[in-house]
Amino acid sequence: MSDLNKETEELILKITPLLAGKGPKVQGAALAQLVAMWLAGHQDPSYTDTPDIKELRNGLMELFTETVMAFVPIESQEIQERHLSTH
Repeated sequence: MSDLNKETEELILKITPLLAGKGPKVQGAALAQLVAMWLAGHQDPSYTDTPDIKELRNGLMELFTETVMAFVPIESQEIQERHLSTH
């Protein structure tokens, strides 16, 4: 496992219990704000939203969305396997 994957897994293990049982609206709002914080961190040193920065953020959001959608089948399978193992 790469250092990035290991660090990612460790962070997921810390975040998951914080979101558990909060309901989809709260979870979605929290995740949306975290993504917004991540995107806002990509900015011009003058802290202005230039067209280049907006283009960069749009590209990052597109890549992020593609990455999320690639994870959905994997996570769906894991959820199904956990459900089957408990029933």
